[in-house]
Amino acid sequence: MKNFIQTIKGISTEKLIHQFAEISVDMCKKQEYLHNIDVPIIQGNMKRTMTVQLSAWDIHGIQYHAICYSNDYRNSTTVYTVGQIVDLYRQFENQESPAEELRKADLSGVFKILFGLVSEQLPFQNMGWIYENFNRNFHILVASDKVNRNLKIGLEQIIREKFGWSIDEYISVQLIVYWLCMQHCDPLTAPEKIYRKQNDTVLTKENIEKYIKYYSCNYDDVRHSPIKKQIFYSKPFIHTDKSGAYIASNFYLVFWMISNSLYWLMRDYYNDLGSQAFVNAFGTMFEDYLKELAEKHFLPEQWKSIPTMKKKSADYYFDLEDAILVIEQKASLIRISAKQQTPDLNALNIFFTNAITEAYKQIQATCSEIRLSKPIIKIILLYETIENTHLIEAALPEIFGTDDSCYIMTILELEILFHLWSTDKDKCLELLLKMLSGKKEDTMQSCSISKIYKDMGLYALHGIARELDYFEKALENLGKELDKTYEELEVKQ
Repeated sequence: MKNFIQTIKGISTEKLIHQFAEISVDMCKKQEYLHNIDVPIIQGNMKRTMTVQLSAWDIHGIQYHAICYSNDYRNSTTVYTVGQIVDLYRQFENQESPAEELRKADLSGVFKILFGLVSEQLPFQNMGWIYENFNRNFHILVASDKVNRNLKIGLEQIIREKFGWSIDEYISVQLIVYWLCMQHCDPLTAPEKIYRKQNDTVLTKENIEKYIKYYSCNYDDVRHSPIKKQIFYSKPFIHTDKSGAYIASNFYLVFWMISNSLYWLMRDYYNDLGSQAFVNAFGTMFEDYLKELAEKHFLPEQWKSIPTMKKKSADYYFDLEDAILVIEQKASLIRISAKQQTPDLNALNIFFTNAITEAYKQIQATCSEIRLSKPIIKIILLYETIENTHLIEAALPEIFGTDDSCYIMTILELEILFHLWSTDKDKCLELLLKMLSGKKEDTMQSCSISKIYKDMGLYALHGIARELDYFEKALENLGKELDKTYEELEVKQ
């Protein structure tokens, strides 16, 4: 039997891309991140069937290798089923897995590799983060009047320059492209009449093409991409060679664009200018956002923002009756190359040093000056959407193995804590007590914020998605243009 690479060398790349793109639409609609596929096995006169699993993150991996090792003009005389291709890819992935690195790594290295593996997989398993990220990013970058956006060129100007639209028009085009991809993985084949219901509208075929082409990559882009298959996260549409089609490689990734694109537009614009202005400004925006949340949920005497001095310190101090929270927030994001099945450990180590270790030093400096006898909970706050912070903690035993009062927390988890304080203080005090005692009582050293939240059922509160409705408003506006209701658009939170 041929191996995976030998097999796809004989298959038309465009055909294979299209085939798996269609599967991704069906999987995402059913909210399946794992999909069972039958593989026919013929041994002599005996025929049987076995089952293999296709994961949502396998799809663009298969497409990536098809682009790298084949082309649109191959036409193998042997017909391979989807199941056979997936089975061969599974064997190929097992050979390419970081198993050898895991065997050689020390315990800290093992947890780093596991963090990369899990970080790629988890976002496919629970899509609720997309709505939360969109609402939060829109609030910080656009809507809030309490966030200082100290930039010469704002998001509205960037979108005008790149597309000629307003922010709201950009979002409407983005959502209609998502809706079209839900019907077919080649959205430009859709007739304009199904989405253009008014003369004066941004929803024209020309604008749909403009958006899709902006977020597209051709085969040369993919073959020379330093981040390999992860190019599809920011450019999910593939421009094929033979027919010139623009195929949505993986419907999940088209959906993800809704969550991340506003942030990415600003970040990439300033990166292209060779400027750190956005990265620096977003750190301040994140601080302003936390102040806004604190003002909403706490009395003035219960918290304070620690002023920036020559001596580095934490950002915030909260006096919450039974405990003190000391928070240092980090707006920097982990590079996408560190979030994959074979993670970029150098990128991960840089983040650990520049964000986690540095934040801990700042928190320690602040804690050394606190004279109250109350117990202190130390929080390193990340603007990340990850559920595996326990793996970061396990990878840094020099911090979290010696200090049982320190936790890594995501912004969603902090939003939930703040929401609890103002709506169910008893529940919040219970949470704080578990944070104080959790690591002391945990002989397996597996206690983390995510574990405590799961045990208490707190993720069901959804954080910011409960309080902001920008996404729902955007869908309602799109529905009016399409003469469809929110439910008919099939995008449900």
